[in-house]
Amino acid sequence: MKPVRINQGKSFPLWSRVIIGVMSCLLIIWILKTLGYPWSIFLAILLSVVPQAFWFATKLFEIDTKNKKIFKGSWSMGFRSGQWIGFNKLNIETERVKIKPTEFSLSDNRNIITDHEYHVFLILDEEEKLYLFGHPLKERIEEKTQTLNKKLGLINSEMSPQP
Repeated sequence: MKPVRINQGKSFPLWSRVIIGVMSCLLIIWILKTLGYPWSIFLAILLSVVPQAFWFATKLFEIDTKNKKIFKGSWSMGFRSGQWIGFNKLNIETERVKIKPTEFSLSDNRNIITDHEYHVFLILDEEEKLYLFGHPLKERIEEKTQTLNKKLGLINSEMSPQP
């Protein structure tokens, strides 16, 4: 069975990726003005990779039920960094979580809306709990969880993987 990969979104928030991009551009401009011709071009080419590496870095979960390992880390430009976690038993659990209430006003009327979100966790050996993904709609979470169960070879979310 092939390992199941779950992309959890970007590793860095948008504001930090923009700042790194702007700082890299300013540094490249400074290098091109101050250093000699061949060295400035060489360093500018090397530095042009930095913003791309930060911009496209994503959080990654890779679940390998055959070897009973989980990779938790990040992926950027073909390179992975993170750690492998071993497990004996694998469970998937869905929880309803109350998120922060939002407040808005329309024509001097104040309304407070309390929303709930559904989170899916991977439970390893009944002790470690790893967040996989979340969504506000219960139907969408159930659909994603069923797809994940099929990919992992789990019949029920409380059963261990089948060989």
